[in-house]
Amino acid sequence: MRFVLLLALLSSTAYAADGAAILKSLNDDAGWTVVAKDANGVDVYKKDVPGAPVPGFKGIKIVDADPDLLFDAILDVRSHVGLSDDIPLKKSVVISKSGNTIDFWQYLDVPGWTLANDRYWFARMTFNRDVGGVDGHHVQTWSLIDATQHPSHLATATAIDEDAVLTPFNYGGWEVEPMPGGKVKLTFRTLSDPGGSLPKSAQNLATQKTLPDNLLQFEAEAKRRAGK
Repeated sequence: MRFVLLLALLSSTAYAADGAAILKSLNDDAGWTVVAKDANGVDVYKKDVPGAPVPGFKGIKIVDADPDLLFDAILDVRSHVGLSDDIPLKKSVVISKSGNTIDFWQYLDVPGWTLANDRYWFARMTFNRDVGGVDGHHVQTWSLIDATQHPSHLATATAIDEDAVLTPFNYGGWEVEPMPGGKVKLTFRTLSDPGGSLPKSAQNLATQKTLPDNLLQFEAEAKRRAGK
């Protein structure tokens, strides 16, 4: 327990000052290189971000879904549990919500065959709808927050499994852009260090493999909400 609390404190102070720069770099279209094309319909890209311990990744998919319902699914933190078998979230909890800001935490039940401990993270998302006056163009970003500022939630998370690892670095975002013909361009950007003893090469490989499922799960949820 003491180790987890210390890790939370260290991670928040070490990276908070770089949060805006990290997100700016992730949202910049320059510098991305192709990792995979058409991985279940998702194009995957990779980028080195100054000041970050691991590279950032981006996934893009053209989807046939209502942009508002798609964004609603992304913002509906509580509904994220159970959306994906490949990314098995055990908990997805809203801490607080004010205006276009939501603080939350999530707990990932890492499959036992990976021999890795469970992971959890505390983050703040901000979101904007109809960006630039464009109907259906929505943007969301999230940044790491200090888990020790929410002791009751931290206690709940650590009580699930005392060996679970609090991720020390976690930034990213979603963008929903309407396209001609009723299609939508869905973009997912992420830069996350899961922490623990996993080698960086294994972390990067895991991110590349699971990233497409993030987009697929929200596409499927938007269609479910539309009754398709």
